[in-house]
Amino acid sequence: MNHSGSDSNHCEEFGFIEPELQKLQPNLEGYRHVFDLEKIHRCNWKASVENYSECYHCAPVHHYLVGNVIDPSTYQLTVHGRSQRHFIRTRDRKYEQNLWWIYPNTAFGFYPVPDFGEAFCIRHMYPLDHETTDYHYRWFVPPDRDPAVVIEYAKHHSTTTGDEDALVASGVQRGMRSPGFDRAILLANPEYGATSEHAIVHFQGWVKQSLERA
Repeated sequence: MNHSGSDSNHCEEFGFIEPELQKLQPNLEGYRHVFDLEKIHRCNWKASVENYSECYHCAPVHHYLVGNVIDPSTYQLTVHGRSQRHFIRTRDRKYEQNLWWIYPNTAFGFYPVPDFGEAFCIRHMYPLDHETTDYHYRWFVPPDRDPAVVIEYAKHHSTTTGDEDALVASGVQRGMRSPGFDRAILLANPEYGATSEHAIVHFQGWVKQSLERA
């Protein structure tokens, strides 16, 4: 796919992100990379992105995450240019989860970690073939903090939320191969909350535009 474009276009689409990052954490450039983790999704990379692009599956699928960390009722998702902005509060209201995703396959943001505070994580959805995606996590912490708690949380996240996302995404892939699959219906919540799939509609449009320009 051809993603060419002028710097001004990129600035218009993604330029709002840097000021938001700086406002939330002015010293982000000093964060240390402390942990990497790769997880294979048995699906096309677009299914991995679509899984990231909504939270209606959070409550029924991510029992630990929803039961102990985040409150899906506070979830808000907005689309800016070819990017997404995710916001959600923790259950105890002590922290916020602020996430961004930029086209075509990069996500990053601040993750609330119990007994630590906020860590920074970058995710990439790398296509390996048309039915296999390398879902790559990279975790970062402030330079003056012990990373041990974040590393343990990252490992626990992998065996709970990470494994659950991998199963959901691979299930979508199997469904798309089903002879009974004809078309999908996407739902949009006017409040852009946890039950809305409006970001997926935008994403599919961006993919279509890229393929038409290729």
